[in-house]
Amino acid sequence: YHHHNLYDLEDFPEDLRWCRQVFDSPSTRQFAERISGRACPGNLAFSASWYLPGDHSLPHTDAIAHAAEHNRQVAFVWHLSRDWRSEWGGALFWCPKSLYLAPEFNTLVLFNVGPDTHHFVTTVSPYAQAKRLTINGWWTGPGATGESRDRTTARIDGIEIY
Repeated sequence: YHHHNLYDLEDFPEDLRWCRQVFDSPSTRQFAERISGRACPGNLAFSASWYLPGDHSLPHTDAIAHAAEHNRQVAFVWHLSRDWRSEWGGALFWCPKSLYLAPEFNTLVLFNVGPDTHHFVTTVSPYAQAKRLTINGWWTGPGATGESRDRTTARIDGIEIY
């Protein structure tokens, strides 16, 4: 993979610190638990990413074993790329459904982490004329990271489920 991340809280600008607090709030965790069916009382893993031309990630799952209470349960990717064009690449490719999810501004992608949730980010074109920015991370919880629930595609109150 090749992309640029901010992982350390001490490196975050004030707005990113505030955003982390929103994702770590009890009401946001309850939302994640309600929509995913998973318990997420563990530490929040939170970062910001900037994919420059040529940047990408390789196929992977986010299922990584950690301490008993801090296994990744639900992943989030909040796309913050304004005026992004699909021909510039940088799409989240969801392998289980062979689905390209172009980075659309203010779109939040959530998925249950599991060994069957392979995904990657396609290479950003050298001709990209905007910043491919995301806020991403995981809500964590107890027990081993389980398999994700397979759902049919649906759209409910502005939420798409794949």
